[in-house]
Amino acid sequence: RGPSLDSFTSQGLAMLAHSFATVGHVANTDFWDRIDRAATARASELGPLECSQIAWSFATIGRPADNLFRAIESRTLSMDYVKPQGLSNIAWAFSMLGYDSRQFFDAIAQRSLSRLKDFTHQDIVMLVLAYSRIGHPYPE
Repeated sequence: RGPSLDSFTSQGLAMLAHSFATVGHVANTDFWDRIDRAATARASELGPLECSQIAWSFATIGRPADNLFRAIESRTLSMDYVKPQGLSNIAWAFSMLGYDSRQFFDAIAQRSLSRLKDFTHQDIVMLVLAYSRIGHPYPE
């Protein structure tokens, strides 16, 4: 079963998930279930970086987590500012798992278009990949 994740901060949860996904730790479903539940329960504490890291982690290991992604969507849309890399990483992660929320992708498009000059080439490529993967039109 393992130690409780209750003592982890939202940043600690994000770093833990990111570390395990980076090394390809996918076999222990209990671990990912526990990260899913803990991060969903603490969604209101997640900052932009934590949202990005957790979404990236679940997408990287190919593990859907609908409640968690709904919480990340809500949290991301409630934030005044998310860095371009964060927006593109979250959009990429959502598309990798087939999480196609029109409201979310419309809002990401609006936010990114208004600050496109701040995006790197990689950020733009990640957004294009995300929108093309889910078949969501990216406004011009």
